[in-house]
Amino acid sequence: MTSTQIWTAIAHYGPAAVACAAAAAAVLPKPAPGTWYSVLRGVIDLLACNFGSAKNAP
Repeated sequence: MTSTQIWTAIAHYGPAAVACAAAAAAVLPKPAPGTWYSVLRGVIDLLACNFGSAKNAP
């Protein structure tokens, strides 16, 4: 793939990836620290653009 094709794919599929990750972050429970699930949840939060304590309601 050329760089133009990569940027086009990101522009095309990026919003859908963010929306799916945001939906998953909203539904999944908060994990215990130090588990593999917390690492996975961190990746989901990064894809969903949840920075800091967003979506972590008490």
